[in-house]
Amino acid sequence: MARQVDASWLAKWVAIGFVAKLAGTWARFYMVTTIYGVGDSFRYYRVGTELATQWRDGRIPDLTGRGSFGTQVVEAVTGGIFAIITPDMLGGFLLFAIVAFMGQLMLYAAFRRWAQPHQLKPYAILIFLLPTYAFWPSSIGKDALVLLAIGAAAYFIARSLEAFEIRWLFGLGLAFAAVGVIRIHIAGLMVAAFVLATLFSRSYRPDDHTIALRRLMVLGAGVGAALLVVGLFPDIFGVDILSSQDRDGFTADVFRRTSERGTVGSGGFVTSPLEIPGALAHVLYRPFPWEASELQHFLAAGETGLLILLTIWKLPATPYPTGCIL
Repeated sequence: MARQVDASWLAKWVAIGFVAKLAGTWARFYMVTTIYGVGDSFRYYRVGTELATQWRDGRIPDLTGRGSFGTQVVEAVTGGIFAIITPDMLGGFLLFAIVAFMGQLMLYAAFRRWAQPHQLKPYAILIFLLPTYAFWPSSIGKDALVLLAIGAAAYFIARSLEAFEIRWLFGLGLAFAAVGVIRIHIAGLMVAAFVLATLFSRSYRPDDHTIALRRLMVLGAGVGAALLVVGLFPDIFGVDILSSQDRDGFTADVFRRTSERGTVGSGGFVTSPLEIPGALAHVLYRPFPWEASELQHFLAAGETGLLILLTIWKLPATPYPTGCIL
């Protein structure tokens, strides 16, 4: 049974998290503009400034046709923001950081619907203070928008799985779409997770005789979304995921792009169940300490090292969540 918990500490940690976000934004701005002097934020700022005039004229700007579809979407969104405020690089960083922070709040709200009370404060500390949230998605770019959409999707999923109520699917669909137009592979992972959760989760209303039917309807919506992701993947990326030749070429292109400026990615498509543990470790815990070669790599490796230790420490004692009310 869901229950109310004490959250008197929450306001303080939200404030601390927002201060950490502001500090991370300034650090990210300094790194991008002063230390490196290059980055996608410069492109989004320049193109967004150009597109802002079209937004002010009451016209939705056409996509530029340059770069990936997700890149063009972020350029248009940046232009819409700059149509409201005076275009400014630091101001853009701050606004995108606030957008990302809203996503962090929604991730906490989603977790709070399900987690036991003693887990809430540690999760809040992590979601507000980890560099993954406080530092990296604090610039003009895809990360902040994707984090907001992921947070919204997580919250709608949490609400939907409580009793498989159809009313939450509309918001969930919009959140999936927002992720998909920028990072369709992330949307695909989220849809797959939603389908599995719908299959195996338990409802908080076992005495409701319509639960089974609603679960089936929600599951059907999830499967439909999964098929849509598979159908759109070739149109957005030009890749047939059923073709081994296309997959190999796509993987090689991802490796090339993630190898720029010393940031090396590895791995590829999982072709057998035996490769799943290694793929999960690479996605969740890279970069490993021995892969670091510069300051920001060491910072990222320190964070992933902390996550590895937390996983080893907490996983054996993690109970099945019983839920609580926001």
